[in-house]
Parts: sequence; structure tokens; C-alpha cells
Amino acid sequence: MSGDAPSCSCGTFAIGRCGECREFVCGSHSFLKDGLRICVHHEHAHMAAEVERQRADRLAQAAVDLDAALLRSGQRKRIRLLARALNAAGGPGAKRMRAMKESIGSRHARAWEVGTRSVTQTRGNGAGYDQGGTTNIRPVFLLGDGSFAFLNGYNQLRKYAEGELDEKIGPDGYYHSPIDFEAVVKVLEARCAKAGINP
Repeated sequence: MSGDAPSCSCGTFAIGRCGECREFVCGSHSFLKDGLRICVHHEHAHMAAEVERQRADRLAQAAVDLDAALLRSGQRKRIRLLARALNAAGGPGAKRMRAMKESIGSRHARAWEVGTRSVTQTRGNGAGYDQGGTTNIRPVFLLGDGSFAFLNGYNQLRKYAEGELDEKIGPDGYYHSPIDFEAVVKVLEARCAKAGINP
């Protein structure tokens, strides 16, 4: 009777059939995938398909990231152009603000309010920053040279270095939401249109 029992290709008594090719398989030469028993051959095929799917996902995400980076780069160039055009026209709509001399290079900076960022106090240091504490909204300003700045806790204007614009932990050690470049472009284009400037 035992000689008629189904066996795996290795000669071991089978415990079931592959759900895809219907070959008899033993426990050593089969796997359970999503509740379905499959043979070694089809398990390898599933693994290869998953690797390919993950590779395709990474390529697709890389393309999305590149498009986003190119878009922000183009928006950033447009912002600099608009800011310099407004500055050259005498700064219509700009405020004269007391600033930190070390950050801005002058006691008063010509600045346009172009949006807001949410700012949250952080705790910890180095790589151990955690978001926590009270969140408040701070205005974002654009300076005449096309750089960004915000008011710190002492009502002094703090200038952003170019590489700090997209960092979560800002130069003040607080968590900042990203600057919305698209919204900034719209604000500046409206100011230019109102002033009759067409850069």
C-alpha cells in the first residue's frame, strides 16, 4: 500500500501538490506562499518576480524624485530671477527689517513675506532629534538676493543657507516644514505684475 503513496521528486513521501504545476512535493522541497503550497521551482520564480517588482518600483520612484528635483530647481531659479527683478525696481512691496548682521550682511534687510512654515520644537541632539513640543507658524521671507529667511525667537531675521531649505531640522535647531516653492513663485509673480515688472 505504501508503495502507491505519492512521493516528491526526491523520493520522500509527498505532503501535498504544488498549487501551480500540481507536482507532488515534500516538506523540504515546498513552501507556503499566501496559504498556497508551491514547489521549489515556482518559489524561485516568485522570488525572481518580487525582486524585479522591487527594482521596477525603485526605478519608478527614482524617476519621480528626479522630476521633483528638476521642478524645484526650475522654481528656485525663477524665484531668484523674480526677487532680483523686484529688488532692482526698488523693492515694491518689501519690508525693511532689522536683521542679524552676521546672517544678512546689513542691519536692515529688504524682505518680502512669501508664505509660512510650521515650526516644532525638537528634543535630543545629533541624529537623535525627535519631533515634539509646541508647533507654531512662522512667516517665510525672501531677501533681495533670492535667498530665504525667517524670524527667530529674538525677532531677528535668520538667513537660510541653500542646503538648509529642504532639511527637516532647520538652522535654529527646530523642525521645519518644507518651503512651498510653487506658492512663492505665484506670490512673487503677482507682486511683479502689480508693479508692472515683467522679468
